[in-house]
Amino acid sequence: MSETINEHGLKRYIDESIKRAIRKRCGFGCVICGNAIVQYHHFAPPFKDAKEHNPEGIALLCGSCHNEVSTGFASNIKVSHASKNPFCLRKGFTSHKLKMDNDYPVIVVGTARWEKTVTIFEVLGEPILQIEPPEQPNTPYLITGLFCVQEGNELFRIVKNEWIGLIKNWDITFSGGRVTIRRKLHDIALELQYTPPSNINITKIDMYYKGARIFGDKNGFKVTAPNKSTISIGSSNFKGISCHTAFLIDHTSVIAGYMCEYTG
Repeated sequence: MSETINEHGLKRYIDESIKRAIRKRCGFGCVICGNAIVQYHHFAPPFKDAKEHNPEGIALLCGSCHNEVSTGFASNIKVSHASKNPFCLRKGFTSHKLKMDNDYPVIVVGTARWEKTVTIFEVLGEPILQIEPPEQPNTPYLITGLFCVQEGNELFRIVKNEWIGLIKNWDITFSGGRVTIRRKLHDIALELQYTPPSNINITKIDMYYKGARIFGDKNGFKVTAPNKSTISIGSSNFKGISCHTAFLIDHTSVIAGYMCEYTG
């Protein structure tokens, strides 16, 4: 019998709508430890005995916790108990500590690439996505940021390279180095792709903060100040190097490439 089909003919493939129900029930992270990098584990009953993919009998487990269960160092009883009161639902968020290398991070927003740039977004004097120097020699730079929707509600944040997604979101997935946050089916509010050693590509963003709007995808990028003053970067590649601030937004204007050695 194939490893992907059990003796009842059930395939390991789980329909995406069922996966989303599992993610929501588990708080988008491992039910035991809260890590956002997860696998789907059948515990009631185990996959070999399952006749269907019942969301109530499947839990999210990180690789470490899943390995403990599959190697006999933890039981499905433990998974069952954790599934009734998932870690992320207790804490209100799921998270993952990004293991970055020591190079200065490169941030790509839509079609704009920023190298050796301290602050990516500053809104009304407040940095909302920035890169801090390492706390110790030969350790990674630290990325901290906040992402919100139109109502001012937080979608996602990064705190010193720890990626944190709130459980109130409609859906969150962490897969292939990418975090995707959806407001509803086919509606992506934020998508970030991590590419080692130290690149962060914001492939989709639709964010509002203190009256400013930041929107970008593969077709371009646009920032609008509270008074509707706007700056746009089209589909052609744009680069800023050694900048203090990539996008400086105040009440009446937007500046791209503030205090840069090079833009173009």
